[in-house]
Amino acid sequence: MALRTLKPKKIDPSFINEVKAAGGKNIGACFQCGTCVSSCPAGLVTTYKIRKILRKTSLGLKDDVLKSEDIWKCTTCLACYDRCPRGVEPVEVILAIRNIAVRHGYFPEKLKSNLRNIINAGQLVTLTDDISGFRVELGLSENSPHMKSSKALDEVNKILEITGIEGLEV
Repeated sequence: MALRTLKPKKIDPSFINEVKAAGGKNIGACFQCGTCVSSCPAGLVTTYKIRKILRKTSLGLKDDVLKSEDIWKCTTCLACYDRCPRGVEPVEVILAIRNIAVRHGYFPEKLKSNLRNIINAGQLVTLTDDISGFRVELGLSENSPHMKSSKALDEVNKILEITGIEGLEV
């Protein structure tokens, strides 16, 4: 089996510090014992391996980590968090990585779709024509009262501005 060599242009040694600053402060304590993987229910049914993500992050493989679909497979159940003998708090690391990924424009299309709904309608779920028609049949208005309400949209826009999400390309 041939060894894979890392190309220096793909390594970002500052990535681990970026993750620490974003909330994954204990990532440096990880010594790859595997306890997180063995206790992860998501890892039993998907390709998700938290240990692999932690290792790539420590190595500075920023693009590999941020573009990986695996960072979105964590269910945040905290099994790894509770069992880690080094106090790495892997869920906090994953959340930090997700936040960095979003700031760089890497997040699943379904989340982008959800965000578009929030931006456009002030809520996550938009009504289909079938549901709107059913509402009318029941004697209700075609849309729920808060759909596209200027107050709801103003409040959502304030949240988006404070969090910096309004500048994301969705």
